[in-house]
Amino acid sequence: MRRLPLSFVLSLVAIGLVGAVARAGPPVIREVSIDRGLDANSRGWVSYHQRMSARVTASEPETVRCVISAEPSGGRYVISVCAGGGWREAASASPGDVRFWIAEAPDHTVTCGWYETRKLAPPPPGPYTITVVYNGGEVVFSTPAVPEVSGVHPALLEPAPDSVTVDQMPRFRWTPGAEGASNWLQLREEGSVTTTALPMGECGQIWSAPTGEATQVEYNFDGTALRPALEPGRCYFPQLNSWSLDYDSALESPEDLPRVWMWTSQVTRTRFAVLGAWPSLPLLPGHLAYNTRAWADWNDEPFTIMEYSPDPGVRVWLASEAAECPDWLWDGSKLLYHPCDHGIWVDPLDGGPPVPIPGVPASTDCRWSPDGKRVVYMTETAPNWSPDIWVADADGTNLHPLAASPDARERRPEWSPDGEWIAYRKTPDYTGQIAWLIRPDGSDQHPLIATGVVGFPDYVVTDMYDPTWSPDAKRLAVQFWAVRAGGAEWISGIGTISRDGGLLVPAFLAAPEIVCCAAPKLQRWSPDGSQIVFASGHHLSPDPEWANGKVEFGVELWIVNVDGSGEPARLTYDYSYQTPSSWWAPNTPAGPWVSVTKGDATVVFETVADTGSTRMSVTDQVPGPAPEGYTLVGELWEGATTAQTRGDILIGLRYDANRLSVERAGSVDLAERRPSLMALLQWENGRWNDITVHVDHARGTVWGGCNSLSTYALAVKSRPRVPR
Repeated sequence: MRRLPLSFVLSLVAIGLVGAVARAGPPVIREVSIDRGLDANSRGWVSYHQRMSARVTASEPETVRCVISAEPSGGRYVISVCAGGGWREAASASPGDVRFWIAEAPDHTVTCGWYETRKLAPPPPGPYTITVVYNGGEVVFSTPAVPEVSGVHPALLEPAPDSVTVDQMPRFRWTPGAEGASNWLQLREEGSVTTTALPMGECGQIWSAPTGEATQVEYNFDGTALRPALEPGRCYFPQLNSWSLDYDSALESPEDLPRVWMWTSQVTRTRFAVLGAWPSLPLLPGHLAYNTRAWADWNDEPFTIMEYSPDPGVRVWLASEAAECPDWLWDGSKLLYHPCDHGIWVDPLDGGPPVPIPGVPASTDCRWSPDGKRVVYMTETAPNWSPDIWVADADGTNLHPLAASPDARERRPEWSPDGEWIAYRKTPDYTGQIAWLIRPDGSDQHPLIATGVVGFPDYVVTDMYDPTWSPDAKRLAVQFWAVRAGGAEWISGIGTISRDGGLLVPAFLAAPEIVCCAAPKLQRWSPDGSQIVFASGHHLSPDPEWANGKVEFGVELWIVNVDGSGEPARLTYDYSYQTPSSWWAPNTPAGPWVSVTKGDATVVFETVADTGSTRMSVTDQVPGPAPEGYTLVGELWEGATTAQTRGDILIGLRYDANRLSVERAGSVDLAERRPSLMALLQWENGRWNDITVHVDHARGTVWGGCNSLSTYALAVKSRPRVPR
């Protein structure tokens, strides 16, 4: 195209013929909407949310950046869009935020928005500042301040939380929220199957209706399109939104732009089950926490944590509606979990609200250390944002990476019950078997190698991943694939293997056509070590689309004997999710001479008067130096129990003379490592005491006697000098 002479262009500008182009007007902010409020659920857990949006019309198809900030204590959130179709920029590190934009071509209008949920503190009352940055400058608008978010919210009373109903005409009843609030009731269905894309904010919603200022309403779910029937055996999540308009600029001057709405919306959620004709399910000891789909939008993967019960009407909601990776503390007193877009939270299970572990970033795959003093978790770290495994103290301090390879993805860490190892998944892995072990201090990192498959002598294990520990910490359960020599046949399923590697023992084998998301996924070893829980869709009709990654509804939890005997039993009918579950039950039954083993440590109680839980795990806390005449060797162990016991307690610590190393002080020659010089020390009353009662030379175990559990150490005694 021919260029015009500069003098001619300047002449046109001078007479105003191109002035409209040179002086294009700034973008116009047309609408601003601010929604702030409180979210509560049936367990009394409270968090806050705030949603902001700005509708902007640009004068030309230029780049528009909407900067929304909450003053005085809020953060700054940037959403970049190009009018007529563009992109978004994630500029906030705040947990729980969702940024979106909607382009409305061809008039160059865009809607920029930001939505943050599960905040621990109430959002500020304002003012909120919207800054639109464009090619020629910026346009700034500030909203008025509005009342602070009130802690008063509606409480759903009927159906009662965690209740069971057979009524197709349930009455919904609630206490009022803010005075004069307009209510909106909606119902979500657990595990509902839908083929239609749902609008944002309507994930899994099967019904909704405005209720105005009413506090009770009755609906007949008659199976029509407007009111679908409530299905037996399903769990439903009613949600009440109570809206109060804090500010509407049109009430003051309807001609002014932008039009501003500011709301307070108090949201309350609960759940109820519809009694159904479920078949009889196995009765399991203790508490099994697992993930289930809370509603149907599989793309966003919303799910919740439930506690297993053989009775569909006695199901317990263990966490908020978007949470995963539950893990019981060793004594069952607390539950660790990951609430979707936050870090790691701890539910004290005493009626109080769950609290986050401070400082831990957005992370998942979280697990307690066996003593409850630390947590291990997966998080994505810069610069590659690849999943890595980190460790932190339970109070949020001392965060540091444990397994962080720039060229690999590390996930699913599992701390061994004796505290000696952390098993995890590593991909890609040069061994091809993916399961790895590492010490909690970062040493001795190595793959877990399978040398073959019991019952399949000519098969080679090609993949072995997502390991989980047996209660005694001596074996691991894994998902595996194995190929027959020549590659013509293969098997896959769940099996167990020694933590030192070796032959893999199958527990469950799936048919070859059961692949991808329907294939067996490992969940948890039973507390007594006799069974394994896994998620599987092996009962479904095979679908060739599984090989392309199709996610299948109907994947459920099953339980099978560790040795593979018998048939697996089905545990759930609620579309179980495939993240690891957690199963806790007391491991110290009442009776005489009760023994508990954790790796290389064994505790024997003379009498257990009342059932409880016992742990023995390694510790890096050295309470004091070795006494004169002794040198501490190997690992230190720490024990605790919630069982009520009487009489003596025997402690047995195993050692391997070939691997025994002096880690605490000085060096000891091989002669001084003879079993006859081994001793077991207990830290009590501010000093080490020799409690040795027997040294088992054949089994390499030193036994000691005491009256209570504390910290223990193996030691070698100095050789007495022989006078000349």
